[in-house]
Amino acid sequence: MQPTNAIQPDVSQSKPVPEPAADHECEDGWLYTTAGATRCPTCEANTESTRIASEIHSAGVGERYWTTSWTDLEMVEPLPSLKAAAASITDILASGDHLLLSGKPGTGKTQAAVLLIRAAIEARKTAQLLNLGRAAMQIRAAYKTETGPTESSVVRDASRVDLLIIDDLGAGETSAATLEQRILYLVLEERQNTRRSTVVTTNLTPQELKDRLGQRLIGRLQPLAIMQFSHGRNFRRPSGKTSWESA
Repeated sequence: MQPTNAIQPDVSQSKPVPEPAADHECEDGWLYTTAGATRCPTCEANTESTRIASEIHSAGVGERYWTTSWTDLEMVEPLPSLKAAAASITDILASGDHLLLSGKPGTGKTQAAVLLIRAAIEARKTAQLLNLGRAAMQIRAAYKTETGPTESSVVRDASRVDLLIIDDLGAGETSAATLEQRILYLVLEERQNTRRSTVVTTNLTPQELKDRLGQRLIGRLQPLAIMQFSHGRNFRRPSGKTSWESA
């Protein structure tokens, strides 16, 4: 059960439920033969799928991305490089290196980041997707209700996960957004000190992000790799008619 001071996923979203396993013969997860008893691979696969789906939901991933896969994206750079990184996620997380995904809206940054979360969870690592604006809203709402996340709980949880995705950074974090700036600084400072990897997505260019946040914050994202989403595709725009147009 999540503590009451954790960032809460959207309660309007039900948890993802994997497709049920096909009918098969086993007894409480065990297969019995003349050679002895073995664990049922179908049951184990279904249990693992349920675990992954539950942890993706708990990581703060929105419903539209629960079933995202690499096949949903046209594999234009830097997506092939990110897919290769996902296959080596354990080694990358052990390095503590950081990553910036920069590009225009709709170019696949968040989808790719979510697939990195999936890879981490499949490798039995912890992960979280953090939107600073949404977290700050929940903290401010908790001032009145005295329930929900606090600034310290948000910083603690975001600092401890093996992989943190900070999504859409720079969208609302101006110099006037004191709470967001403070959370960001404390989280990045702790993650740098403990060598935990952080992935940042932004619609800004790297220079614009540096100008927006300042060297003090950007300096906490070192060593930093930068991948530019400059392929010109917009994955949010349907290739054909929408359901409104084809009804």
